[in-house]
Amino acid sequence: MPDDRLRIKDVLDIRHPELPRWAPDGTRVWFLYRVDGRPELWVSSADQKPYQMSRPGDRVAFYAPLPEGACYAAGGTLVMVDSEGPPRVLVDMPTDIGGLAASAPGRIAFTAGDDLWIVSQEPSGNPLVQSIELFHPLAGALEWSPSGRRLLLSVLRHRAIRALSVFDLTSRTVLYETPEGTVPVQGRFLDEETLLIVRSTPDAMRREVLLVEMATRAEHVLYTEADPRGIVTLGEASVSPRGDAAVFMGTIAGYPHLLLWERGQTALTTMLPGAHEDHGEEHESPSFSADGMLVAFSSSHGGPAQGRQVYLFSRVDRQCRALTEPTGTHVDPVLSPDGTRVAYLSASDRESLELYTASIPGAPRRMTHSMPGVWARSRLVPAEPVELMSLDGFRFHADLYRPSEQARSPGPALIYVHGGPMRQMRAGFHPMHAYAVFHAWNQYLLQQGYTILSVDYRGGTGYGVDFERGNYEGPGQGDLADVIAGARYVKSLPGVDADRVGIWGLSYGGYLTLLALTKFPKEFRLGVNLAGMWTYPESSGAGRVRFWERRLGGPRSPVTTRHYDEASPAHYAEHMTAPLLNLHGTADESVEFQHLDAIVRDLTRLHKRFELMYYPEESHFFHRRETWEDAFTRMEEFFARELSGGAGSESR
Repeated sequence: MPDDRLRIKDVLDIRHPELPRWAPDGTRVWFLYRVDGRPELWVSSADQKPYQMSRPGDRVAFYAPLPEGACYAAGGTLVMVDSEGPPRVLVDMPTDIGGLAASAPGRIAFTAGDDLWIVSQEPSGNPLVQSIELFHPLAGALEWSPSGRRLLLSVLRHRAIRALSVFDLTSRTVLYETPEGTVPVQGRFLDEETLLIVRSTPDAMRREVLLVEMATRAEHVLYTEADPRGIVTLGEASVSPRGDAAVFMGTIAGYPHLLLWERGQTALTTMLPGAHEDHGEEHESPSFSADGMLVAFSSSHGGPAQGRQVYLFSRVDRQCRALTEPTGTHVDPVLSPDGTRVAYLSASDRESLELYTASIPGAPRRMTHSMPGVWARSRLVPAEPVELMSLDGFRFHADLYRPSEQARSPGPALIYVHGGPMRQMRAGFHPMHAYAVFHAWNQYLLQQGYTILSVDYRGGTGYGVDFERGNYEGPGQGDLADVIAGARYVKSLPGVDADRVGIWGLSYGGYLTLLALTKFPKEFRLGVNLAGMWTYPESSGAGRVRFWERRLGGPRSPVTTRHYDEASPAHYAEHMTAPLLNLHGTADESVEFQHLDAIVRDLTRLHKRFELMYYPEESHFFHRRETWEDAFTRMEEFFARELSGGAGSESR
């Protein structure tokens, strides 16, 4: 009889599709597929199973569909793939490629180091590679103009301040650059002469969406919003391929909604009004059909706040209709060029993310099967949604998971704290890879007898802008109060031993774990910090705008010093009593490895109990399977030893 008990290897065996994109002729769907944590380039069509197109061992960072196939970047290598032969290396750079875009005329632009590179095909079939040195270092993102003669680049002024720059390839000149004193958040070509720009004031209290005529620098503001609590921009703006319309995020009646601007119209259209949010994740882009008359997007309308459905808006009849069922999480919809089909990603409480396609109208067809068979046999635990009151009266959401096999006596529990903080968990598998892995890991821990509470603390998304902006000048205070209230709720449950409750999280979740152990030392038996901040980040460059300092009301000053102290676990380290396990990668791109050095220095000086493991050349969310095998085994053994009741280490 097959074993239905999960192992650590089963957690890591789940594959994860991402970033679906139609081929220009609409016959195939390209997508990234994370296999053992490694992103590979795959392709799927109606009459074939998906198959890998990237070279074995390549970690694909960027890709772009082309009429004849696709190109992708892995490290410093640019590779062309098609169905006619093996992958071909176009360029091999000494540094990693940091951005990639392909134009209709068949040219590929990418960034490497501080330079811009253009690759075009010669009649001989050999690639022509040109290097263009610019005035400012490049920050990665780039986009071709409709004609393929210009590029919109993200650059760094003074190596610290982000700006958008339009570079003309014919004249080799900069045609436009966003002015000093503004913070461009997003930019898109509306047409060859006009940009759509989303920008913020340096203090992030005012946000504007505007059209800019590059030749005259004339600005036409389409939308403005202001909030003294600070504005966190969600979702990506999209423009119609015909240049006659654009969609971007705005706040209407307290919720983030997609607003449609159309050339010749004086008023904006809220495509799907109501008490819900119109984005799947913060970087999701609405998708236009090639004629610009249809827009596909995801929204929590018509279902639970944690769910997402795919909707289609028609500019012809002004109607918006659902393309998916009102259960589960359906995100990242992409319309085929002719607007007759849609590709999207879908997850539920029993199935991790999968790629689907559907005719419009029509039943969906599943294109990937990403979970090992043991997951279908295993007794997965569904979430029990709960609404809780924080220590200061603020209401927040959490998901409770109880072991399917109840012990005879109260058992241990774990508080899981997500990262971000601009995130929202799902009642099941998550569309983001890191959180999908952690949901699978939590299911494994449930089978070991742990009760688990996943907390959606304030400052996250999914519950309206009052919730998302409810932590202004309060990181390490309001969000932590929610986490502590969640822990006290779990301790009140009859199946939980209140003396055996631990806490863990990655990134901002690791940071809140550190704060919980230092500011509320009696609440938890243990904590596990994966790549969390020990001190609250402060700007390192003059004039540089940081997300973190905006949340605290500005740079450190006599006015904000108290906020920075309240937000730094190091400030309260002497109070810590519970044992702490720290896990961190030395190549972390989000939280500098020096935070782990500081934790070791301070806790050693204070004679605190802690353990650690560092992983050479590992990223923020570890990207090697063997790293997670080691990390999860260490976590499991730490839980079992310190909570005195968890299971011992199982087979990997």
